[in-house]
Amino acid sequence: TKPPGAEEAEAEAKRKQEEELAILEVGMKVTAKFGSEWKDAELLELGDAIVKVKWDDDENEEQVIRGNVKRKVDPPEEVEHLLLFGPLRGRLEVEASMYSAIEKKA
Repeated sequence: TKPPGAEEAEAEAKRKQEEELAILEVGMKVTAKFGSEWKDAELLELGDAIVKVKWDDDENEEQVIRGNVKRKVDPPEEVEHLLLFGPLRGRLEVEASMYSAIEKKA
């Protein structure tokens, strides 16, 4: 027998996998499994079980099992944090001037 909640967890995992597969579109950058490693590629053809990709590193084309292909996720932009110390009024004035400078830049 399965522990309580196991069926719900399996159903949720299957749903997430199906959503990930549905998001794939021809022409998009993907990461596909090549042997035991994941490599960057471009999606050329999309089938129900097999997709065709072109590897970024050597331009070769290959058919891959659709379950071994994921959308390429770009790493998040680097974020810097600014800590302001001092009395509340001074911190608020600096914060307002920073927002103003950022808006002028954009």
